[in-house]
Amino acid sequence: MAENNAPATKRNRGPGKPWTKGQSGNPGGRPAGIAAIRDYIAENTDDGKTLAGFHLAVALEPAPKLRGPKGAEVLLEPTLKERQDSVAWLADRLWGKAVQATDVSIDSNSDALSFTIIRKVAG
Repeated sequence: MAENNAPATKRNRGPGKPWTKGQSGNPGGRPAGIAAIRDYIAENTDDGKTLAGFHLAVALEPAPKLRGPKGAEVLLEPTLKERQDSVAWLADRLWGKAVQATDVSIDSNSDALSFTIIRKVAG
């Protein structure tokens, strides 16, 4: 049988923990351009009120009239899916994204543990 001559490697800290204790997973922080984009959007949408108004109109009005580019009025006929997406967008900003819990259980005769996985639902 062949021998394993590979040098011993440093043990991983476990799933989702590849950094050593005290080391940041994002040492550079958030990219500087993100703040500029956020500020630009806030300036041009009355701090997001325009975006919220758009989604409210799509979600609630039968045939919302919205201002398009250069002030032109646009009549929308949103589909049910588009209305649901607008409701989800509004709800996510009001209450946060929904948390989904999944209970995973293993036969009690085994050595494995039972655990619960909680994750945010991507939206």
